Amino acid sequence: MSDQAPTGGHQINITGNTSGQIVTGNQNIVTMNVNAEQAGITEDDRDAMRALLDELRAAVRTDVPEPEKEAAQQEVRALAKEVEADEPDAGRIKRAIEWIGDKLPVVAEWAGKAILSPFVVKVMDAAGTAITRAIGG
Repeated sequence: MSDQAPTGGHQINITGNTSGQIVTGNQNIVTMNVNAEQAGITEDDRDAMRALLDELRAAVRTDVPEPEKEAAQQEVRALAKEVEADEPDAGRIKRAIEWIGDKLPVVAEWAGKAILSPFVVKVMDAAGTAITRAIGG
């Protein structure tokens, strides 16, 4: 057997004492839910994110071209669901904010504000801490 990965594929070697999840392949989605209370997310954090979402909804209504509106509204709804969740999905939040920043240049500034919001910062910090714990850091 060759030590090189097949053309267009992956070669993965796992050695040593390992445990936990391993995700390989293309276009995989990993969910990292965090406990909002343990992450220190307050109602003020949620309120600030709700205000940002209201700002985004208004911008989508007035600034986003019609062909992208439905997809944009879907991302807003996904974010709103995570803001209300007891265990927000850090990956879904990240994907939604990235999508908005990448696909909607007219509201890209909003994505910058969102990633600096206390709600998003605390979710991502908690997810990072959980990953570090899971891999033994």
